[in-house]
Amino acid sequence: MGVTREDFIRSGRYLEIPDAEWEAELATRKHVVGCYMANDAWSVNIKKNVGILLTSSSYGRPYLKGSVESFKQLGYWLTLSYDNFINPEFQGINYHDWMPPKDVMENVDTFLLTHHQTWGGVSYPFIWQLKLASGIMQNFEYALVVNGDCIVEKPEGFPKMLEMLGDGDIMSSGPALEREIGTAGLLMKSSAFFKIADHMISHMVPFEEYEKSTQEFGNTEGRLAVAVRELGLKLVPVEPGYNEQLHIPGTGFWYNTIGFRHIHGEHNYAYRYKAVPPEPKYLDERFMGDEYRQIKAYWEAKDKSILENWWAK
Repeated sequence: MGVTREDFIRSGRYLEIPDAEWEAELATRKHVVGCYMANDAWSVNIKKNVGILLTSSSYGRPYLKGSVESFKQLGYWLTLSYDNFINPEFQGINYHDWMPPKDVMENVDTFLLTHHQTWGGVSYPFIWQLKLASGIMQNFEYALVVNGDCIVEKPEGFPKMLEMLGDGDIMSSGPALEREIGTAGLLMKSSAFFKIADHMISHMVPFEEYEKSTQEFGNTEGRLAVAVRELGLKLVPVEPGYNEQLHIPGTGFWYNTIGFRHIHGEHNYAYRYKAVPPEPKYLDERFMGDEYRQIKAYWEAKDKSILENWWAK
């Protein structure tokens, strides 16, 4: 028999038992109800109209914690799809050296781990992540698909994203060209998500299909552009960011609306071209070592000379 808040009212045989016995029973009932109600902190998100899919791998762990915490602010169901490098051919791999840390997993509503792969570059795992997430995204009207090294600084602007998508099927953070659609950030109707996932996997698996398509389709961004074109989906054009890597923040519709940033891109650019790295709050010290300490020291002092030993020579 279930317990509800009505069971907090003393009635029936409990009117006749000692007060101490009732208080113990009441405490048990409140504990059980509290455990059920605590699930609302995350479970009610399954009834909302947007599902978030973050795609990542062990190489993205320096940025994953900040990304998950950032997108959690949107208040939607959050799925983390993670590339699997646990290849049994390499017995020396330590499971804990490749998987997301515990505090990241605490903020994830669904975790997807694909079968390990021998090779396939970026396209193969990304396309599998879309395909396997289709079963989750069927719960939602919209799917927000984002690299797990990106963040949002203005989550309150997200309703404007949905408004801009309107009757369209898909919107990219950029670029959005005939032969290339950027995959750093994608907002799609779930109906378009399913079609795109099916189209991309059908032209990748088995290998014979990859052979037929690879010269014409190109990389992941090219395959996405072909899928949108061949499926007749409506691509909503918006002002793109600086480029597909978004390595200079502050431009484009996605940045202006939700403060969308690609922290990994900013980090790489700053190291190579002697620029200012992203704020340490978006980086995970556990996977960066002394590099993190140098970046943190710069942001505390705002003295570029601190970065001189970090910048690429």
